[in-house]
Amino acid sequence: DRVALLSFAAINLCMLAYMKSVTLFAQERPVIQRERTREQYSVAEYIVAKVLAEIPLDAAFAVAFTTTLKLCTGLQITWSRLTSVFSLLTMAGASMGYSIGGLVPADQNYATTAGIPVLVIFMVVGVINPSGVDPSHPKPKLLEYLKVLSPFAYAIEALCLGEYPGVQFATGAGGGVWSRLRNAPRMG
Repeated sequence: DRVALLSFAAINLCMLAYMKSVTLFAQERPVIQRERTREQYSVAEYIVAKVLAEIPLDAAFAVAFTTTLKLCTGLQITWSRLTSVFSLLTMAGASMGYSIGGLVPADQNYATTAGIPVLVIFMVVGVINPSGVDPSHPKPKLLEYLKVLSPFAYAIEALCLGEYPGVQFATGAGGGVWSRLRNAPRMG
């Protein structure tokens, strides 16, 4: 249950950051284009200034979210580690929003529509063994490459390592309920 909670929290926070950045970027795009034609600043200067301006807001939201999550659920991970991972994930989501918003035509609806499938793919490959694939079979190379690009994979792994430090899990080789569920579909 805690892995699912951490996974859904990571997905929620990253999606919120993505939607915020894509929406704001689409609204600011005409102003940016006008100022860029006047050569008032470079693209790199704009991105650095935008990210630095947004970091305090993103971090404050991550702090409020993680404080509430930690107090309401009794997670074992330390508050500082939880906040750090969620802050970095928020920045990754915002960065994806800026990237996709910059690549798509100047309409907020296009940027939102184009980014959702990308985020869904990153979510699916970022979840720990999402389809219950047998570890003895090689995974498709495309999934391995996508997992390397997925910010969800790193966030969920870091959260699980913080939540379960040094824990040894049973393999389910015993009798009872586990033997009956051995051949059931696996979800992570």
